[in-house]
Amino acid sequence: MSFLYNYLWDLEVQTFLLIEYNLFALNVSFLIGGYLNSDEIIEKWKKSILDKERLEKETIQAKLRALQANLSPHFLFNNFNALNSLIDYNTEQAQEYLEKLSDVYRYILKEKDNELVELSKELTFIRDYLFLLQIRFADQIRYNIDIKNEDDYLIPPVTLQILLENAIKHNEASKENPLEISITQQADSLMIINSLNPKKVTKEGVGFGLMNIRERYSFLTERMISVNENRSSFSVTIPLIAPEV
Repeated sequence: MSFLYNYLWDLEVQTFLLIEYNLFALNVSFLIGGYLNSDEIIEKWKKSILDKERLEKETIQAKLRALQANLSPHFLFNNFNALNSLIDYNTEQAQEYLEKLSDVYRYILKEKDNELVELSKELTFIRDYLFLLQIRFADQIRYNIDIKNEDDYLIPPVTLQILLENAIKHNEASKENPLEISITQQADSLMIINSLNPKKVTKEGVGFGLMNIRERYSFLTERMISVNENRSSFSVTIPLIAPEV
């Protein structure tokens, strides 16, 4: 009788141990499977973030191209009119005007798809652009550029042109009350200031240029652009980006 009892007891213990072992093995398999699945989930999550960033970046680039496409025909039309006027009475200046206009468009076509360009190149471009503006508007526009370290920094291409175009588009200018524009360096930033004399009626999309610049900078640096306005002036401060060593 005791033999049968011991046998049944041993069988029960073995059954219990077998069940416990199977449960343990099942838990281990769940843990391993969960770990493997968690790696897969993390990879998918990383990929989704990268895809989102890539899509946002492509969207910004598309907006920039659209902005340039919208500005360029209007700007080109105005410059051809100015060039036609110059040809009639000052062929030498007309030749210089045509050369600067060619340089401006060559720069836009060459650099528009790049994330960054040398600050010195952007400033050469913007000086040519301002030359065209001064021929068109004569004494209605005055400007000053004071940059100490043109070769030390990078900037998103056409940024300064967008800001100047906005200043001209949304402000009145005359010989008696000219639009004054200043571009100065402050450490590792640029400050672009224009006198403020808003037009009574302005076209829609006032903030589109600034929004475009903000979004472009969001992909390049954690530093943000800042905008300030008072009764007499409007200023935008943009970060300068140091080249990677």
